[in-house]
Amino acid sequence: MAAGLGLPTTEHALDLETGLSQLAAAKTDLYIQWEQILMLGSPSTIATARQWRNAAERLEWLVRNLPEGPTEWTRAEQLSVEARKSFYEAARTELGIVPEEIPDDI
Repeated sequence: MAAGLGLPTTEHALDLETGLSQLAAAKTDLYIQWEQILMLGSPSTIATARQWRNAAERLEWLVRNLPEGPTEWTRAEQLSVEARKSFYEAARTELGIVPEEIPDDI
């Protein structure tokens, strides 16, 4: 949706109506996954998951409310990438997976 609005992103353009419909469907899956994280995750993993969820919600808010410029979007997108990476690192540590650098472009 961001690309469809002309905001800088590496994703493919998607019109707002289609994107919002797909977003609503994805939120159903999110609620199921979120409950699993709350039931099975450690407090630190839950905290990093919450940071990622909040960062993603900020992106959604910006798309719905059209940011004033690309700078706000770019910063929010970078924060979302960082939050995602932190969550993956916390989850991998909790699962006993040897910590390795997670690429930014995943």
